[in-house]
Amino acid sequence: MQLTGELDLASAPVLENRLERLHAENQPVRLDLSRLGFMDSTGIHVLIRAFNHSRADGWQFEVDPDLSAQVEVLFKVTDMERITAAHGMNGH
Repeated sequence: MQLTGELDLASAPVLENRLERLHAENQPVRLDLSRLGFMDSTGIHVLIRAFNHSRADGWQFEVDPDLSAQVEVLFKVTDMERITAAHGMNGH
């Protein structure tokens, strides 16, 4: 699933609802954030919740390691790099 534009207070609930549906159906998810221009703390919290669900019950959720420059900086600053697929954190 590729995200574009902004993941913020306005758009994060849409992503969270979609992820919750996919989680309930046990559908694997790989997020591509390479074209995401902006993410705020609301977006980070959505990703953390999804990551935690995957760790708790084996749901396959991963973030592609190819991040946009803005998201890459944000991931480094917030120590979120651990949730990218490059670090082997896909819920298994």
